[in-house]
Amino acid sequence: MHKLLRLNTGVSLFRAFGIDVCAHWSWLLVLPLWFPFRHKLAHSTRWLSAEIVALFVIVMLHEFGHALACKSVGGTARKIILWPLGGLALFVPPARPWAMIWCMAAGPLVNIALTPLMFAALYLASAMGASQGVQSFLIFVIVMNLVLLAFNLLPFYPLDGGQILRGVMWLAFGRVPSLLIAAGIGVVVSVMVLVISARLWSLGALLTALFGLLQSCTGMRQAWRLRRTLAGPRHAGFVCPDCRVAPPVGALWRCGKCRHRFDAFVDRFACPQCGDPNRTVPCIDCGMKAPPEEWAALPPLPPVPAFKGIAAQPVTQ
Repeated sequence: MHKLLRLNTGVSLFRAFGIDVCAHWSWLLVLPLWFPFRHKLAHSTRWLSAEIVALFVIVMLHEFGHALACKSVGGTARKIILWPLGGLALFVPPARPWAMIWCMAAGPLVNIALTPLMFAALYLASAMGASQGVQSFLIFVIVMNLVLLAFNLLPFYPLDGGQILRGVMWLAFGRVPSLLIAAGIGVVVSVMVLVISARLWSLGALLTALFGLLQSCTGMRQAWRLRRTLAGPRHAGFVCPDCRVAPPVGALWRCGKCRHRFDAFVDRFACPQCGDPNRTVPCIDCGMKAPPEEWAALPPLPPVPAFKGIAAQPVTQ
């Protein structure tokens, strides 16, 4: 039961570009409510079914925008979950502000690119004398695309707009403070929406606010964990070939095969559970990936010269 309640679980539909697309089980609860609600407005059950398929496609393309943008900058993307309140792309962008901004902006950019195509289809349908059902369907698709675009661009965490805002703040304040600020804003806004939706008895707004509150609290916990990690001990003898910072100590790397967490520099760049080797090792600080051999051992520092009769002592890493 616990697994069913998780947002990252669902029924697998297909796989494209190395990404699994799944439908969340909660659709089984929403569809019986959606059909009676929209049946009065839709011209037939056929068009109502087409609206649901179109909504699936729009959300899926939006999430593929995120996932493929993440892959284009060296991140990882493995799954897309389609659920009633939208979509959820499980991707991990590199730990760089511009990479995060690009990954989060790519989803809304897909909606922006779809908008003129949809308006052109509506114009052609009207000019060719298409039926009222066709035109109503195209109007619904346009409205849903614009609603999803506007909703995702709201500037509070964990929506795309809030993540973009976090990336901009990252440039000014740093990685951990930007996450704390963005998640804090998300908590405040989610509580406000929660109170308003409870007073108005709006189920959709209530569920959205609860989701935002949970994700914002998770973001704040992640920020505190990241702060402790980055301030903790470091591996002596290795440095990132890009930012020249020694890697932190701890089970901070995840196996790409079995998803087990381990310390790449203690376990000799191979997963201790399944034995899968790390062909590239991401830097926890800057997010850049490099082969294990490029995390070269630091050369020994020269000994401190003797001074006023004090013998020289070697300096350890």
